[in-house]
Amino acid sequence: MSTNRIIKKYWIMGYPYFESRIFFIPNDIGKDYESLVKMKLYDQDGALINEIKMIVSSRSPLILDLENFMGDCKPESGIKYGSLLCEMDEFIGSYLKKKKKKVGVYVKELMDFNSKMPVFLPVNFSQTQSNVLMLLNEGNEEAQIEYRIIKGNRAPSRVLDLGQMNSRIIFLNEVFKDLINDFNDKNLDAYLKLTVLKGNLEVGAQIITYNSQAQEGDFFSIS
Repeated sequence: MSTNRIIKKYWIMGYPYFESRIFFIPNDIGKDYESLVKMKLYDQDGALINEIKMIVSSRSPLILDLENFMGDCKPESGIKYGSLLCEMDEFIGSYLKKKKKKVGVYVKELMDFNSKMPVFLPVNFSQTQSNVLMLLNEGNEEAQIEYRIIKGNRAPSRVLDLGQMNSRIIFLNEVFKDLINDFNDKNLDAYLKLTVLKGNLEVGAQIITYNSQAQEGDFFSIS
């Protein structure tokens, strides 16, 4: 079967707080074919910790528990996390499921932005809802990234230097707690602007929103 190769990028999280599971499913199970899938796992400091090659058959979808491949990924900010790059034929679909306690959700690939194309994401701050931003430098040089919260005429920002294939998590409620407290609003809607200040490269982003009062550990991705 003639096809093109594509690369999909995901943020993965591991024990003890989360589980990450990857699904590879052929888009057309009515045809008989096989596809070589290549996976690379990086820790938060950009080190390659695992590389896997597998054959996915149209007759047999593949499901992998990524915890089994994250053994050398050291925790940071109390969470074991990193990035996953999947190379496959375009007729293979990949889906990442993140789970906390008994609740799980399928999440999208990382959202890309660069120096010419910043992104704006809606965020909501409340007493029970926390927003965690994940950033991945997908390029081959250091990136300088600005993340800014915009609310009315207020627009405080922070800058992060991120090395090649490095990833970081940022607890937005903590970083911008002064802004949140100033508005004294139990349900504050704002926008997050992400910009690459230095580096001609792509940066991937994702937000995980967590409800601290959910009995089963409810959380979901909004980007």
